[in-house]
Amino acid sequence: MSESLLKNAPGVPLPRGRGSIDGSGPVGCGEIEAPFQSRAAEQAVRRLFQQTPHKAAAVRERVTLRAAKLLGAAVLLLAGLPPVASAADVCPWLNAATASGILGGPVTGATVKRANTGDDATCDFTRRDGSRLAELRIEVETMRSPAKDFASYTARCGSAAVPLKAIGNEAEACSGGDGAQLAEQVVGRVRDRAFLVRLGASDRSVDRSAMREKARKVAEQVAGILF
Repeated sequence: MSESLLKNAPGVPLPRGRGSIDGSGPVGCGEIEAPFQSRAAEQAVRRLFQQTPHKAAAVRERVTLRAAKLLGAAVLLLAGLPPVASAADVCPWLNAATASGILGGPVTGATVKRANTGDDATCDFTRRDGSRLAELRIEVETMRSPAKDFASYTARCGSAAVPLKAIGNEAEACSGGDGAQLAEQVVGRVRDRAFLVRLGASDRSVDRSAMREKARKVAEQVAGILF
């Protein structure tokens, strides 16, 4: 009974047969349509409701406060979520999760540089763990004259290049790096589009053969996308 009283604050009808308690209109959908057992019971309910309208107001205030708290919590939750990357910030050749597996841990930095025209793009993923740094770079460029322009890519490997089969139209792998970093890279071509995959690590104790295999797998994925 108390629940019915609280729900029927001023302006909200109580069930009385097929109309409200004050006879102003029909009950809403889903309300109980059973009539009071007697006129005396109806009058008793009316008197009790008139004596305790503040209870209904208090319930409405608590409900409003609870809704405000829930809304505030939702806003805080959304504020704590990482921003959603735009299409221009997403690497078309490799996602961050796969890059994390290649680099041996979560990516701590990523940049995408897109060409002014076409679908070409260069992606850089980095993972910093204390003083150790691992980097993955993927370049894709459309060549105007593949027979001529691709030579500049193969020149990055030089005579130490090792041909790779079943990756694009042609591809080769080689070791590189400098005094601060080891590197393994793959250069290749799919029709008129050249690509380069370079995996570098400042930790000179890493297994170079494992690095080359990772670079090869990334190159295989890039070539598959370009086909």
